[in-house]
Amino acid sequence: MPCFVSCFARYVVRRCQTRVRGNPRRVAKGRKLSIQAVADEAGISNATIHNRYPALADRIRSEVDKTVRQRLAEKQAALQKTRERATSLRDEVSELRSDLAKLASENWKLSEENRRLAAEVERLGARTREPLPLPRKIPSS
Repeated sequence: MPCFVSCFARYVVRRCQTRVRGNPRRVAKGRKLSIQAVADEAGISNATIHNRYPALADRIRSEVDKTVRQRLAEKQAALQKTRERATSLRDEVSELRSDLAKLASENWKLSEENRRLAAEVERLGARTREPLPLPRKIPSS
């Protein structure tokens, strides 16, 4: 008789472990798998699982560890992807700053040339005192 009770208890605990993952009856549906969740679903204390079913407790711990490791791996992959994106964006910012410096230098050179040419036009206009000729209109066809 004790063997039957022990086997039946193991069966109940395993079924409860499955129910915690799928369609639980006593614990909340979104509750994470844990020894306490399985014990609550089975209607026993978690000490009973630890003391009478250590192999089951180890299985639950390994499942929880797998889940934790999977989440950690996903977060590490996302972090690596974010780091690569940040590096790419830093390189792009560096290139854009270099382009901005080149354009600012070219702008300064053209502004200086514009000032020089305006001064030369002013000097030539003051010397001749006559208006500059207007461009001729090209007859439209």
